[in-house]
Amino acid sequence: MYLYETQGYYYWRHPVTKEAFGLGRDLDKAKAEAIEANLHIDRKRDQARLVDRITGNDVRTFSAVLVRYVRDMEKRNLAQNTIKTKATLIRAVEAKWGELPYSSITTTMIDEFLQGYVAQGKARMARSYQSFLTEIGNKAIAIGFATHNPAAVTEQIKVPVKRSRLTLDQFVAIYDAAAKIDPHVQRSMELALITAQRREDIAMLERTDIHDGCLWVEQGKSENIEARGVGQQTRLAIPVDLRLVVQSGERIIDWTLKDIIARCWSDRVASRYLIHHNKRRTKSNPGDPVWKDTISKAFSRARDLAGIEFTGANPPTFHEIRSLSIRLWRELRGKDFAQALAGHKQSSTTDIYTDERGNWVMLKSA
Repeated sequence: MYLYETQGYYYWRHPVTKEAFGLGRDLDKAKAEAIEANLHIDRKRDQARLVDRITGNDVRTFSAVLVRYVRDMEKRNLAQNTIKTKATLIRAVEAKWGELPYSSITTTMIDEFLQGYVAQGKARMARSYQSFLTEIGNKAIAIGFATHNPAAVTEQIKVPVKRSRLTLDQFVAIYDAAAKIDPHVQRSMELALITAQRREDIAMLERTDIHDGCLWVEQGKSENIEARGVGQQTRLAIPVDLRLVVQSGERIIDWTLKDIIARCWSDRVASRYLIHHNKRRTKSNPGDPVWKDTISKAFSRARDLAGIEFTGANPPTFHEIRSLSIRLWRELRGKDFAQALAGHKQSSTTDIYTDERGNWVMLKSA
């Protein structure tokens, strides 16, 4: 993206004139500004038609919406990988529709664009574009360039599931095997099963998140959640006396969130994080957080140790515990509770569980 770095200082170089422009030491801000500059350089504007100049469509182009979108990116706490992904999406749609008035973009045009990826066997990429174009459509409406969102009504792209679904019996077997690896492996599995949270959010949980009888979770705290197409950050207040009672064969799991939290610090290691290292590692000290990728790799090791034969192209990853949790809670407490716990945006769910103070979703233990 013509973005360069020298001793921690970032600068953008014009691809034609080679002139350099300093951007400071903030990498995320530098990337956002570089994306906007690239949009400007890459844009090839033809002479606007008279009718477009009269109606104002010569300035209300798809590119203009993208520029506004990129400016807003600077205000978000986006992860570096998210910025890179969005830059790729922006370049593709800019090349295809950049010069067109946004109001001329139709649902049919977007559907044909998405189906082109599906036909190539790239359904997951098509889903990413669908989510991104929906965000762009919402931005166009917000700034008065359109009255409806053509991407929002496209048929939902179905992505084939290649991972094996995790069952409760398999979870128990992997959980037992995890005892041979490291205490944080079982603790992370326990938290995932009872709270239905993603590994990213589990890795970020701290002591200060526990107060007033609840575990307070801000989903996507380390990265902007709009990248997943949700629209805004979900805040959950999960009671620490939430209790999960399920049976696998003769084995009964009877866990409360409060007991799991206590087990997280039973090693007596001073740490601000629930999931933490209890001894020195190559790059980590006792008390340091266990990063999300480490959580996933440790689960995979335990899964392999369990010696389970899975059906499907790929064995289940740590993320599949979330799916299992949602299914268990749906059976135990109903669909609305399961959706609320997972942070899924459903009007019926938020009407029941959303507290007016600070837009937190307040769950009930029973």
